[in-house]
Amino acid sequence: MKKIFPFIDQINVAIFNFILVFIPSILMSSENLLQLNLMSLILGFCSTVSNALIYQPFLKSFNLDKKVSRALFIKINLKLFFYIIIPLSIFLFREYSYYSTSEILLILLLIIVINYYEFFKRINMIKNSWGTNILCGFVINISWILLIIVYKDYISAIVFFEMIIILMATIFLLVINNKFIESKYEATSFSMRNFNSFGIGLLGAGIAFWMISGGYLLVFKSLFTETQLNNLRLYHNFYSGFLIVFVVLDNYLLSGSGKKLVGKLNILLGISVLSIIFYSALVYVIIRVIYSRQELILILLFSMMYIIIATIRIMNSKHKIENKSKEVMLSQVIPVSLYVTFILFYSKITGIQPLISTLVWVICLLIGLIYLVKNTLKEKNRVVT
Repeated sequence: MKKIFPFIDQINVAIFNFILVFIPSILMSSENLLQLNLMSLILGFCSTVSNALIYQPFLKSFNLDKKVSRALFIKINLKLFFYIIIPLSIFLFREYSYYSTSEILLILLLIIVINYYEFFKRINMIKNSWGTNILCGFVINISWILLIIVYKDYISAIVFFEMIIILMATIFLLVINNKFIESKYEATSFSMRNFNSFGIGLLGAGIAFWMISGGYLLVFKSLFTETQLNNLRLYHNFYSGFLIVFVVLDNYLLSGSGKKLVGKLNILLGISVLSIIFYSALVYVIIRVIYSRQELILILLFSMMYIIIATIRIMNSKHKIENKSKEVMLSQVIPVSLYVTFILFYSKITGIQPLISTLVWVICLLIGLIYLVKNTLKEKNRVVT
C-alpha cells in the first residue's frame, strides 16, 4: 500500500491545480477568473524556480543520510527566502497594476508560505513519510474548494484564508520533522558546490517547462484576448494532472525511493501515452457538455502536445539521476526558444489564435524530442564502442 502513497500525494497536488482553474471557470466572472489564472501562473513560476534550485537538489543530496545539520538546514532555508522567493516575487508583481497593493502583499505572503510548505514536504519524502503529506494536501484542497465557493467575488479573501491554512500545515510539518534536523550532524557526502551546480543545471529546464505548461500565457498575455487566455489556461489545467505524475516521478527517483522504477520507464511512457489519448476523449465530452463548445482540433493538438511532453519528461527523469542536467535543459529550452522566436515574429504580421499557438508548440516540442532522442542514441553508441 505504501508504494502508491507518493502517487496519492501528487494526486492531491493535481487536484489542487485542477480546482484552481476548473471550479472558478464555472463560478467566477471573466475578470476575476483572469486574475486568479495569472496568480496561479505566478505561483507556479516561483515554485518551478524553487524546485530547481532547492527542492530537487535537496532530495538528491540527503536521500542517503536521512538527516541534516541545523546550521545547514538554516542556510538552505535562508537561501530559499532571500535568493529566490523575495526577488522573484518583487520582479513578477512589479508590472501587474491590476492587483491592488493589499492583494500583492497577500500573494507575496502566500508565495512564501507555499514555498516553505513544499520544502518541508520534501523532508517527508526523504523519510518516506508520505501519509502526512497526503493528509495536509487533502485539507488544503477542501479549503480551496470552500473558499472559492464562498468568496468567489473576493480574490483577497480567498488568498488570505488559504495562506493561513497552508501556514498552519507548514508549522505542523516542521514540528513533526524536528528529529530530521540535528544540531551536530554532518552529512557524509554533501557538497554545497554540487548542490548549487545541480540546481543551476535544472533551472533553465524548469523555467522552460513552466513556459511550455502555460507560463507563456503570462509572458505573452498582451497577444491574446481575455477569452483566449482563459480558454487556453483551462485546457492546460485539464492536462496538468499528467505533469504532476512526471513531477512525482522525479521526486520519487531523486529521494531514493524508486530505484526499481528506473528500468520500467518505457512501460510508464506507454501507459502515459494511452492515458492521454483516452483522457482527451473525456475532455472533449466535458468541453462540449459543460461549456457548450466544439473544439475537436484544439483538443487533438493539446493531446499531441502532452504526449510529446510526457516522452521528454520521462526520458529526462533518467537523465537527472545520471546528473545529465545539460540534456534536461536543452530538450526544453530549444522548444521554448523556437516558440518565442516564432510568436514574436508572427504577432507582428497578424494576431495569435489558440490553434496556431498550440500547433507551434507541437512542432517546437517535436524538435526538442528529436534532439533528446538523437543525443540519447549517440550516448548509447559511445558506451557500446
